[in-house]
Amino acid sequence: MNSMIERLKSDSDVPLYQQLFLSLQNRISSGEWSPGSRIPTEQELCEEYDVSRITVRKAITELVRAGFLVKHQGKGTFVVERARPPKKALVNNFSSMCRAEGRTPGAQFLGLEIVVPNEKERAFFGPENLKNVFRLRRLRTADGVPVALENLTFPSSFSFLLDADFSRSMFDILIENGQIPDRFQREISICSANDEEHRLLNVPLHSPLLLVDEMLHGEGETPIYMAHNIICGESFHLMVV
Repeated sequence: MNSMIERLKSDSDVPLYQQLFLSLQNRISSGEWSPGSRIPTEQELCEEYDVSRITVRKAITELVRAGFLVKHQGKGTFVVERARPPKKALVNNFSSMCRAEGRTPGAQFLGLEIVVPNEKERAFFGPENLKNVFRLRRLRTADGVPVALENLTFPSSFSFLLDADFSRSMFDILIENGQIPDRFQREISICSANDEEHRLLNVPLHSPLLLVDEMLHGEGETPIYMAHNIICGESFHLMVV
């Protein structure tokens, strides 16, 4: 490893990917990597820092989310041309809100299907995606406790979903595939638990739950997904920014 590169401490309480995040951030801030320049590949960073590809990928994903790096499919990862503040949508997603409470986010896959879009979905995704959409269902957990039912609809062009690991953060999956979340539209209301929600969320039948409808846009107002989420407010705090 280059002696000029900060060594990571495997015995530290700070996870390796967070140490790597700070080291890479320092290399950007110091001007070692100028705006618009391509940073080393994942494999090169693995060798420089003597860490796994998973550690490198996680640190880079966080730097993309924080606005320091941008991925261009087939070309590599680049330093952004100018500093930009973190996106509110990137901060205000389930995994980030869960971690902000000091809890570990999780997800249980319930199903993925390809269906004909309804009128709302057609209006959101536009005429180029009229034929089919993906509908994904997951049970979201905090420290292993079920707290939300997640129903997401994506355009059929997101073929990477067919091979995705849905136990992971959806934002991480999107970013790794060049879909950068930028802005949420949310509508929040109250509903009562039906039989399925009673069973999966372990709440009393007809008890009050939060109903959160979301539309997520990428940069340039690109539609990314529509969501219909049922949240147990007694078990999880929804932060709206």
